[in-house]
Amino acid sequence: MNVAIYVPRFLPAVGGIVNYVVNLVTELIKYGIRVEIHVDNVISINGRKIAMPRGKMLSDKVTLVPEIVLIPSLHLRLAKTPEADIVNIHGHAEAYTLTILMRLSKLRKPIVMTTHGTLISSLYGLSRRNRMLHDIKTKLKYKICNSISIKLIDKYVDLIITPSESEKKTLLMNNIPSYRVIIIKNFIPDKYFEFKPQESESILEQLGLTPFKYIITVARIDHNKSIDQVIKAIANLHNQGINIKYVIIGPDEGALDQCLALARKYNIEKSIVYLGSIIDRRLILTLERYAATFVLPSYIEGAQPLSILEAMSQATPIIISNTANFIGKPVKHMFNGLVFSYGNIQSLAQAIRYLLEDETLRKKLGKNAFNYAYDYHRLSKVASKYVMIFKTLYEIYHS
Repeated sequence: MNVAIYVPRFLPAVGGIVNYVVNLVTELIKYGIRVEIHVDNVISINGRKIAMPRGKMLSDKVTLVPEIVLIPSLHLRLAKTPEADIVNIHGHAEAYTLTILMRLSKLRKPIVMTTHGTLISSLYGLSRRNRMLHDIKTKLKYKICNSISIKLIDKYVDLIITPSESEKKTLLMNNIPSYRVIIIKNFIPDKYFEFKPQESESILEQLGLTPFKYIITVARIDHNKSIDQVIKAIANLHNQGINIKYVIIGPDEGALDQCLALARKYNIEKSIVYLGSIIDRRLILTLERYAATFVLPSYIEGAQPLSILEAMSQATPIIISNTANFIGKPVKHMFNGLVFSYGNIQSLAQAIRYLLEDETLRKKLGKNAFNYAYDYHRLSKVASKYVMIFKTLYEIYHS
């Protein structure tokens, strides 16, 4: 069986949707399934445009199929017709989902869509950033995109995979039949839970870090992630005489300069350790293992972000905004992390201080975070469901 996966960004970019696809493809290969990954022909990473090579074979069972992007702002592209038996669209946003479905709607092949949360948050009527939807024209564009996307999804998508009950309810509210929506929780590789850091003391020393005296964020550095709030919280703590380091990992997608300028304004630039994009998950997991907390203050995010689950696999307690924790609610306050009110810098600073100073609380929340991720989000526990879905649809279409 051959599966075509459509995703707007891929290697060498990093991010939750990319890691999700990488993990999924790894599992599909184990079942003997061949995969072709359809991706934008030009990817932006760390402020640079990188053209994807044509027809590059990532392995003997995975082919990369670059597609020409005509108008990036509208996600309009020349989507190539897949040769695969099954199509799996990973809906990055409503405009992307819309343009891909319009191109593939005439195919007589089963289509499975994985929502990843961004489409769902848009259907909820939440903007990715307050200031992005100020003008009426933009609001109207999103409303039209949502309306058309839902109609196309209803007409052409055989099955929708969504990671939480909240997202399923949102689709049902938009008149998608319940029998066409299945919940498969987001997942991370089992080996993350068994990870044992090597030379951790040397790694931390080189970066000027002390175990459990720094905090960390792993994410794409865009305005939606609201990393500026963490910097303001660190400045607040410095005013209280608490000096900590803040480690940031991820590609710059337009917000890094603003964040660094803010750090200089508050005279805490020496407390910011930006490591750029790191592909080596062992290094990331090591830094997460010894962090006092993983912080994600996003305005809006998908259900169970993979970066959070990865940090949980290292028994790292989470601090997350109530907005980022809106869909799926992966973090339970005072159980496996702390939830603060978005935009409340004093509340965020206090949450960080709790985990810096209270070792007992930090260990308790970290242990519960590990157990939660292990029980519900292991790759071996949930990804095999994809294989069952693909095989079932394949048999139905070819019978």
